[in-house]
Amino acid sequence: LEKEIFEQVLEFVYRVRTPDDYIENEDTAAKLLFAADRLGCTDLKLYMESMIVDKFLNASNAANWLVTGDAHSCPFLKETAMKLYDSNASAVMESEGWSKIEESLPLVTELLKFVKEKPRSSNCDEGELTDADDISTFDVTSLRERLLRANLDIDGSREMLVERLKGHIQNKNKTNGS
Repeated sequence: LEKEIFEQVLEFVYRVRTPDDYIENEDTAAKLLFAADRLGCTDLKLYMESMIVDKFLNASNAANWLVTGDAHSCPFLKETAMKLYDSNASAVMESEGWSKIEESLPLVTELLKFVKEKPRSSNCDEGELTDADDISTFDVTSLRERLLRANLDIDGSREMLVERLKGHIQNKNKTNGS
């Protein structure tokens, strides 16, 4: 890790100082995201993921961020990059990072499924989930909100979040049924 990046991670962990003040470009944001992922600093990783989405993600770099989101289990970043592709496919496909997506058959397949099936937002205040709810159709934000309410880990790929929430519901149903 670069000295400056490591210092920023320490500032976040020990002083609870958010990196807003010193993140001037997407390269630094990416380095902080990678460092947080590598060091297991989940709060910083989630923070950087949302900062990248808010400040740096656009059609011209969506392909690069999609690959990054996939590689570092950043489902919100990945899902938002897919939404950009869905709304402006031409610009994303013309970007420099598109070739990285073309090289990954699983990522291309996931992107095509996303465009076809678009995850839906769920109102987190709708009450308790039951087996009838189709959790796999929820967007990442809805999954994370429900996992937080259940005091479960919100880090990991979209698939991990779905499985974690399904497991929680199954355990809860078993407990209530016995």
